Formats: sequence, C-alpha cells, structure tokens
Amino acid sequence: MTTDADAARQLEALRASKRWLDALRYLREWAARTPDPELQARLWAEAGMTALEYFANHAEAVSCFEASLRARPGQAELEARLREFYEKRRDWEKLLPLARSDQERLQIQARLEARPWWRRLLGG
Repeated sequence: MTTDADAARQLEALRASKRWLDALRYLREWAARTPDPELQARLWAEAGMTALEYFANHAEAVSCFEASLRARPGQAELEARLREFYEKRRDWEKLLPLARSDQERLQIQARLEARPWWRRLLGG
C-alpha cells in the first residue's frame, strides 16, 4: 500500500516526464482509492483540470468535476465551471441543481418543458 507522499512523488515523476495521460489516469486512481474526502475532492478537481488543459477533453473534465463535488459539495469555482459546460451542452437537467436563484431555476425549468414531447420521452 502506498502512502500519500509516495503517490505524490509518483505523480510528480509522471508530470516531470510529461506523461500527461498517465498522470491523469494516476490522479483518477488515487482519487478513487483515498478515503479522505478533502484529498479526494482535490484530486478529482486536478484530474479535471488536467483533462482540460492537456487534452481539451470536456467530457472527462465534467466527469472529474462532478466526482469532486460529490466528495466535497459547495465548491463555488467548480460549480461555476460545470454551469458553463452544462449551458454550452444545453444539459438543463444537470444545470437545474446548480441554479443559484429561484428565478434561474424557473427559467431552466421552462427550457426543459419547452423541449418537444418526443424528446422528453426519449430522455433527450
């Protein structure tokens, strides 16, 4: 079993050798196995930023940011970033829980209801 210090050294070695895909994979594995929710949230957020910065992979970043928020809810910066992604993708169902005000929730709910009936049935 590796300690957090060993894991941090391994991660730095991957970064120093510019093995970004391996670093991303290592961050995800480390975040999944650590019991500390604070560390877990930080690692998931870092994995998301790595996915964005080095691969421009928005889907991977969103997945990591969502995991970070599950580990530690209330991270305003990540919530703001997820709101941007959800708005761009028009993913109103996921955007609704992040809405800041009642007025914003009503606007998003109206967008959801404005979709054609056949899309609502298909879940799209």
